[in-house]
Formats: sequence, C-alpha cells, structure tokens
Amino acid sequence: FKANYQNNESKTTIQISNEPVTSSLQLQFKGTKFDLKIRSKTEQELHKHMPFRAPPDTSKFLLSPMPGAIVSVSVKVGDEVSENQELVVIEAMKMQNVLRAQGSGIV
Repeated sequence: FKANYQNNESKTTIQISNEPVTSSLQLQFKGTKFDLKIRSKTEQELHKHMPFRAPPDTSKFLLSPMPGAIVSVSVKVGDEVSENQELVVIEAMKMQNVLRAQGSGIV
C-alpha cells in the first residue's frame, strides 16, 4: 500500500510492500528500499541473544552469472593469472560464455 505524509513544506509518498507469509516489510522512500522485520517484544528480546552470522566472503571466488556446463578450463591450481585473462568457458542455452579473471592472482 502507499501512505502519504505531508508537513508544512512538502508531501511525501511512502510505498510499503508486504511479503506474504513472513513478518517482513519492504519500505520504499524516495527510490531507496528498506527491508523491515516485524517482531513482538518477546521475539526482539530473544533476537538480542542470537549470534551474528557474517555472510561468507566470496570475493576470491569465480561465480558464474548463469547455470551451465563447463566446456573448458584454461588454468590449473598454482597458475598465476592476470586481470581479464580467460579462466573458464561455460555453455548455457547453446551459447558459450567466457569467464575472465577480475584481477591478478594465483589459482
């Protein structure tokens, strides 16, 4: 739903998208999206005791932008690679896509 807020100087529209089944909301304000979690007092108290789980660091991984079959691998463990060097060829939907190194390093 959309909510309008108006003060003396300006009028603002806030759009709220409800996620079905969960207690999450997404608020959009001036083009920026905010993910909100709705919790009861008890849930919030218990949440304080939950350990923080950092997302895994994938900065040193080569991630394929699409699912596909590996056609060829141009490097092996221990090889030194330079930026933009071909690493792997992936075939998806009968098209071959070359995955290249984002920076220099060692495999």
